[in-house]
Amino acid sequence: MTCRQFVTSDKTTIMVILTWLDAYYKDGDAPPVIDTDTFTKNAERLGEYCAANPDIGLITAADHLFDD
Repeated sequence: MTCRQFVTSDKTTIMVILTWLDAYYKDGDAPPVIDTDTFTKNAERLGEYCAANPDIGLITAADHLFDD
């Protein structure tokens, strides 16, 4: 999925993907809790990054932003 496909997806699809990404980029020993402030901040960062880079892959964008 490209960033363009992500940002033009329906709201439900975007939320499912964001939730999956939130879990994927958590540390392995992190508690299974969604920090809504961090979730929202990361969603905004990803949306902005994807809007500026629509042709790159979504995972590439997420790796750039969230993979420590």
